[in-house]
This record gives sequence, structure tokens and C-alpha cells, in this order.
Amino acid sequence: MDKLAPIVLFCYNRPQHTKQTLTALSENILAEQSELFVFCDGPKADATEEQLKKIEEVRRIVKIKKWCGNVTVFESLSNKGLANSVIDGVTKIVKEYERVIVLEDDLITSKFFLEYMNTALEKYKGEERVMQISGFMFPLKQHLPEAKSFFLPFSTSWGWATWSRAWNKFDPQALGYKKLSEDDVLRCKFNLDSTYPFTEMLINQMSESRTVDSWAIKWWWKIFSTNGISLFPSETLVYNNGFGSDATHTKTNEIQVVNFNDSSSISYFPEEIEIDNAKWDLIKSYYKETFSKPNNI
Repeated sequence: MDKLAPIVLFCYNRPQHTKQTLTALSENILAEQSELFVFCDGPKADATEEQLKKIEEVRRIVKIKKWCGNVTVFESLSNKGLANSVIDGVTKIVKEYERVIVLEDDLITSKFFLEYMNTALEKYKGEERVMQISGFMFPLKQHLPEAKSFFLPFSTSWGWATWSRAWNKFDPQALGYKKLSEDDVLRCKFNLDSTYPFTEMLINQMSESRTVDSWAIKWWWKIFSTNGISLFPSETLVYNNGFGSDATHTKTNEIQVVNFNDSSSISYFPEEIEIDNAKWDLIKSYYKETFSKPNNI
């Protein structure tokens, strides 16, 4: 591959998780040829001494060795929060490099994660409808064909990639989202056939009294509202080990990934830019079986 996409990693105050993420990334077959940009968020105004020590330890770990071919570290003086950090960091890097691979500090990647991402980014760079490459696949009960990828009208935030042509459409104001409260059919579709309260999440996010600060729900709205699609692997290339009491957003794990293999790879990439409806039905069935939250606003 002649043009490898830069990697951006977002960190905050979990040193051991950050180290595990960087270690797995460094073991990728393309790591030594890749450029890594690490964005370290800063302390909150009321940060305790213990929290400050964790933030400093994260920064020490990030700089302790050369995790990729070239590593650049950005350290924020104050706390931006995950949403602003991701939006600002992705925008900064994709503006210069036209493509980007995105990780957070609780993700363990397969050794072939970067290979998959770069192959897909190059193959579909001119396909306007393809807005994201996902490295994560849900732990479906049904066995999917090994080493294959396919398109779904969906997005995920656990290890992903995109291009400037797609990210330029990202809208922090989520224009048009109010239609979800007025249109039952649209809301049902956005909520994956009424299986998960994405509408509730987006409305909460856009309110002044929001309880969760998320960039990902706005990105899903943009992909959905522009008829975009994402490429997914048949077996997950990413494992999220960040659930727990020390997590900022993910306290519990309702998506139990038990089939992660750090040697998983993808060799088949579809030529036709079309949704795999059979796989899409499996994803929606998975959501229906896994989540039992109210989804009507």
C-alpha cells in the first residue's frame, strides 16, 4: 500500500487501558509504516489529585516508546470531553490527510486491523455513498463467512475510519433531527425497526440538559439522513475492554464480545456498493434480542 491512513487515538485518564490499546496497535503488521496522532484530554476543573496522576500517567505511557512509525502527541490543558475531542481531532487530521483511522483508549485491535482499514479506505475512496469503515462486528449467534466484508446502512464507533469527503458532511447541529419526533416511520427506521432508542439519545444529546455527550449519535444521524452506508467485517477486528466503573461513558457492557481473535483478518471486499440485506436483518434481530429499552419518544 502506497498511502497509509494516519491513526488518531483519543486518551484521557485510564493508563492501563491506554497501554493495552497501544500495545495491540503496535503489533499490527502495518504499524511501523503508519503515523499515529494521540490526543490526550486534559483535567476537569474539579479533578482530584488521583485523577491528575492518572492523566499524567497516560501521557507518560503514550510517550514511553515509539508505538508506530511516527508518533505525535497533543496534550490539552483543560478537559474537552470525549465528543469535542473526537470531533476536533478527526477534523484536524482528516483535513490534512483526507482519510483517517480512529481509535479510543479502550479498544484492542487485531493484528490485521490496519491492513483491513487501509485496503478498504483505498478501495472505496471514490464511492460517495460509503461514509465509514467499521472494524467492529456484533457477536451474532449466526456464523458469518470468514474473512469477508459487506455493506450495512449503519455506523459504529469502536474502531472506524472515514474520508474527508464524508466527514465534511458531519453536522454538530444535527439539522433535521426534529423530524424523528414527528415521523413515526422515520423514527422506527432510525431506531433499527424500533429495537433501540437512538432517537431518544439524539434528542437528549441536542438538549441543553443532556445527560450524555456523544458525537457518535450525530454521526449516525448524518449517515442515516444522507442514505449513507458503512463497510463491516464478518468477524470483529476490535474488542472493547473499557467497560467498568472507571469508564466515562461505558459503565456496563450489554454487547458481550466473546469471539474476538487478535489474528482475525479480512480478505474479501465487495465490488458492488449495495446493502447486504440478509446481514442487515441479522443485526436488527441481534438488537431486538439484546436490548429491551423503550424506544418511542
